[in-house]
This record gives sequence, C-alpha cells and structure tokens, in this order.
Amino acid sequence: MRQAIALADTAEIVPLSDREVDELLQNTPAIDRRNGRPFLMRNVVPALPSKLELEIVSVRLVGSRLWISGGVIGCDEFRKAPVVIYLPTSPTGVDIMASEIF
Repeated sequence: MRQAIALADTAEIVPLSDREVDELLQNTPAIDRRNGRPFLMRNVVPALPSKLELEIVSVRLVGSRLWISGGVIGCDEFRKAPVVIYLPTSPTGVDIMASEIF
C-alpha cells in the first residue's frame, strides 16, 4: 500500500503497466483486464473506529472525470487508499467524496 500511496501522491491519475499492477496488487484475486487500461487513482476512505477501512461505495465516469465516493457512520479519520481501475481512456481528473454521518 505504501508504494501505491507514494505514486498517488505524485499525481491524481497514474497510468500503470500490467507489471506495475501485479506488483501493487500482489495478494488480490485475478483482475479482468479486458475493460481497458489500468490507472492508479488517488483516493481517501473513511476509517471506522476499529481501524477497518470502508470499501469504495461508488465509482463512475461523469463526462471525462472519474467520481469516487464512500461514506460511513461514525468515522475516526480519513486515510489515503489509492485504487486501481481499468478504463478505456484516461479521465481528465478525479473527484473524491468521502463522508462521515453522525
């Protein structure tokens, strides 16, 4: 995760090679690579008091921008949590909405 966070700190959208995806996602199930090119996207997630992170709730393209959103009830803090997403083209930007509901 540290390598992904360091990459995402340099730019909000980072194109990746298949080798880089394999290095970043070592312990994840096989990815369906037919849906485009891999991009590392800057993201934050609300963290629960138990220190578990909430999974992404919604990812969608709106025009040429990627929207990533998630929320949780009673969050402690927000943590950096970059994601790898396969897209047909590079979005022009990433809009992140991470919210806490009291």
